[in-house]
Amino acid sequence: MTDIQAYPIQNVIAPDFDRPETLYFNAPEMAPECRGSLPWSMAAGHSLSTDTYLNGLFLHFWDTYANIGQIGLEIETDEKVTVSISAISDDGPIGIAQYSGGGQHIVWISELPKGTARLAFSLLANANAKILGLRWVTKSAPKRAVSLSIGLCTFNREPFLANTVGALVQQREKTPEIEAIWVVNQGARFTDPALLEIAKLDFVNVLEQPNLGGCGGFTRSMIESVTAENPTTHHILMDDDIELDPRVMDRVALFLRYCGEDFALGGQMLEIERPTRLHEAGGRLHPLWYVESVGHNLEMDRPESLGLFDVTPEIHYNAWWFCVIPTHVIRSVGLSPPLFIRGDDIEYGCRMKDAGVQTIPPPGCLVWHEG
Repeated sequence: MTDIQAYPIQNVIAPDFDRPETLYFNAPEMAPECRGSLPWSMAAGHSLSTDTYLNGLFLHFWDTYANIGQIGLEIETDEKVTVSISAISDDGPIGIAQYSGGGQHIVWISELPKGTARLAFSLLANANAKILGLRWVTKSAPKRAVSLSIGLCTFNREPFLANTVGALVQQREKTPEIEAIWVVNQGARFTDPALLEIAKLDFVNVLEQPNLGGCGGFTRSMIESVTAENPTTHHILMDDDIELDPRVMDRVALFLRYCGEDFALGGQMLEIERPTRLHEAGGRLHPLWYVESVGHNLEMDRPESLGLFDVTPEIHYNAWWFCVIPTHVIRSVGLSPPLFIRGDDIEYGCRMKDAGVQTIPPPGCLVWHEG
């Protein structure tokens, strides 16, 4: 049992929600029991490895935009396991720490090899074991409190919407920073029984209005968020036709506790049809007024694709399939322009950039969307 106060910065997550397992673990067949939420049961001799898009700890992102100090890996098991931590660079992985034992323990990392881009680890069950806790931590206390509101604009996409809002409602138990969900319905009245039941919750607000396009729906959610009786620190804009691993909400909340106040965060889009393929990790607006999609067509379960985040890509904007904006920025920058379809998110991201508010893409913060 550790007696040092530690604070989580990134939880290790297992395959779930019918998404590709190779985005979570290397060789996921070596740990078939590690699925869904903790605790996981691992048979003796089974192992998991985390140098992946969703479980690697990308250091440039944390070092550049947050102040967390010393990093450690917290492990809690009921039986003995062996954990090996590696520093990954252009030259490949280098072992930097190892631990064997059971119970609760933190492996603190004192020094990193030059050029380290990300951290990963492998865990071997020496006996039949339960994995009770597994997360990256720091000794540094969070710098600020965070609260989140979510704005979803929808037009006749009830099955997608019901899945997304239902997942967010369940995730709220683990991410209490989620304080309000604003669903702006611009289509037919809801008939899905699950959606109608969710709409009864006191923190879920369904707003009916004419079809004013994506911009009109998202703008309405912005207005509701910043004028609420208890405004949140950040507002998240999210499409209605996405597939979501809601644990990214936990990733967002943990990071925001350590980063500066004038950053927007952009979630990457992977394709629903080819769910390991990256469509965009943010975009850049060229001086000749065409857009460049960062990371387009990379397969994110391949080691060479992870290099996209070894140095956090510079982006000018992030599409509103998943974009986190500080509410004080919405007040200062204003609302989006009255564009019925396409371009509002690009204009708004570039306007934030011109106002000194940078949008950054947290590695492993993603949604799946039709390509």
